[in-house]
Amino acid sequence: KESSAASDVYKRQLLYYPVGMFLVHDINDDVELGYDVNDGESHAVAMAAALITRETDENRWTANDPFFLPGAVLDNMPNFQQGIMYALSRFAIEMSDQIGRVRGSSQVDDDLDSAAGRLKFPGTIWFFDFKTSLAPTTASEQHYRTARQAFLKYNQRLAAGDASFERRADNLQATLERISSDIGSSSAVIDQRIADGGFLIDMQADDVFYQVKGRLYAYYQILKALGVDFQKIIEELSLIHISEPTRPRLIS
Repeated sequence: KESSAASDVYKRQLLYYPVGMFLVHDINDDVELGYDVNDGESHAVAMAAALITRETDENRWTANDPFFLPGAVLDNMPNFQQGIMYALSRFAIEMSDQIGRVRGSSQVDDDLDSAAGRLKFPGTIWFFDFKTSLAPTTASEQHYRTARQAFLKYNQRLAAGDASFERRADNLQATLERISSDIGSSSAVIDQRIADGGFLIDMQADDVFYQVKGRLYAYYQILKALGVDFQKIIEELSLIHISEPTRPRLIS
């Protein structure tokens, strides 16, 4: 009986990581992600909050899983998630520096500033970071949840008329230029990885790919929502929309 019990424990240990990895792994690149938005609120901000909710609450945040959890063995999903948060961090900076300020010269919105700061936090910090202290610390996903709450609070204030969202062509242009520049740098990272790849098998190529994929996926969702926020400006300037059939190719 003792031998049988020991055998069962051994089998469970063998299955712990592969089964756990299978259950946790979820690279969600659904281009039709829904989000809740009320009249007067920003669709792009609501989309950013929805992405954070999905990656920290509906899915497991895996980038900071310690060695004793199955998620620690994953690499594609953590890189995809961190790519998403990087893009949301850049979006939050654009909101706090430009779109969320009157003519870009008024005081920085506190909620947008908070969201931008929280989203800059590294995604790999668990409840303990022994590199800096033996004391418990705030995990990465909690910082991101706080950023989500800041986004939602900003949107509520925006709907109540207590916050700014400058729907101007120059704001849209500046935001698009910065996102385009960041996408260009992502392409450069891929090119460099190809040039520096291993002789036979490059074990880091998939990490770079999924980080960039996550970044582009988040940008796609944010840009689509910004198109709704700036719809009047876009129509007035007769800007051309990306046709629906070609949109999914941006992240495929």
